[in-house]
Amino acid sequence: MKRLLWDYYGGDAQGTAGHFLIHLADYLARNGLGDAPRGVLSERPGHGAAWVDVPEAAVEGLIQALRPKRMGDAPT
Repeated sequence: MKRLLWDYYGGDAQGTAGHFLIHLADYLARNGLGDAPRGVLSERPGHGAAWVDVPEAAVEGLIQALRPKRMGDAPT
């Protein structure tokens, strides 16, 4: 499993990440990944990130369609 993240910065970073998460959930549902774990996190003040954990087979399609800012191994 891989974790893809979309980072946002500034005073409304958490809100922007939360809003993106809504659109991400719609995309995942349309593409057969509706049950993928996802959420919003913050690593410091002024930062928010939407994230999703997906199987490695789904990574390339998500990268091409939604251009995540970061990728790493999903927590186990």
